[in-house]
Amino acid sequence: MDAVGCERTVLLGDAEGGQMAMLFAATHPERVSALILTNATARHLRDVDYPCGLPARSVPRFLELMRQLWGNGR
Repeated sequence: MDAVGCERTVLLGDAEGGQMAMLFAATHPERVSALILTNATARHLRDVDYPCGLPARSVPRFLELMRQLWGNGR
């Protein structure tokens, strides 16, 4: 942003990019005028205060699927 002279921006974070956008907005609020999140989650794993996440027992299978499918167009 500094390189192009941009003082503030609107961030759009999609899916996993949403977490990075949230982190930037939280750590540099003076640089962000709006935050738009689509298909994003605050975290991936379920917990007491986050019941909609992935259960811990599903993580190995999820990671295996990510290894198989990531970047192959499916």
